[in-house]
Amino acid sequence: MDRKALGRLLRSRRAQINPEDHNLERAPRTPGLTQAQMDVLTHRSLKTYQRLETGQYPNPPEDLLYDVAKILKLTQEQWFVLWRYATETDPPYPLYPTSGMEIPAAWADVVQGMKHMAYVNDASWNVVIYNEAWAELFPSGVIPENTMRWMLLDEDARTRILIGWEEYWAPHVISQFRTALAAAPGDQVLRDIERDALAHPVVGPVYRRAPHEFPRVDGAQRPLHHARLGPGWITMLIAEPLSSPRSRLVVLDHQVDQQSPTSLWAPSLNDSSRLHAA
Repeated sequence: MDRKALGRLLRSRRAQINPEDHNLERAPRTPGLTQAQMDVLTHRSLKTYQRLETGQYPNPPEDLLYDVAKILKLTQEQWFVLWRYATETDPPYPLYPTSGMEIPAAWADVVQGMKHMAYVNDASWNVVIYNEAWAELFPSGVIPENTMRWMLLDEDARTRILIGWEEYWAPHVISQFRTALAAAPGDQVLRDIERDALAHPVVGPVYRRAPHEFPRVDGAQRPLHHARLGPGWITMLIAEPLSSPRSRLVVLDHQVDQQSPTSLWAPSLNDSSRLHAA
């Protein structure tokens, strides 16, 4: 526990909260809420909050940190910092239901300035930002609204773009999807994707028999057919904006297979013999 840093964070935020907003009287010469008022608002016994702010509360419970964070109107980044200072661990969930669904506008300039294919998804895999290099990937010129739905259920994706979909893509994508769904079981977008995947005549059986494993995504290499560049391998680089947990920046580094590019082309889901040769 970093007691000094924890105390500075909590005192600073507490001083900025008006007691009147909580129907409490302002104490003389005290900016913001008092420590005793924090106990009232969090429904804790006297001096519970004081122990937290002064670093005298080892291993504070999750619900206390959550209540304090909501009253002090912490940002998502401050929520992350609070947990690090108080417990030396990361928070188990985002502070707000909208966390992961809102991406700072500045990310658009960053993504659109990249030379590699790049896009940003929100926590439900809806595409929020993308650059022209990524748009060129799609032969139809139509950008998918949701990349998880596209990777699992779009016929062009399975048969023309994601080479060797059943062998090289589906196991990892499905594992990643299951992990996301376990973390956000109430996400209706993800639930709808799962429902449609299970009902699909091709995807459903693959989904059911896919192994339950920890998906490797960041740094993974997979075969892909680019509409302009042709078949090759992409290296996937993944990052998460701290202000938007479970959203992700995806950068794809495409390398054409110089020795045998045609060996990567898989015209059907069942034609995997040439993929092994690649």
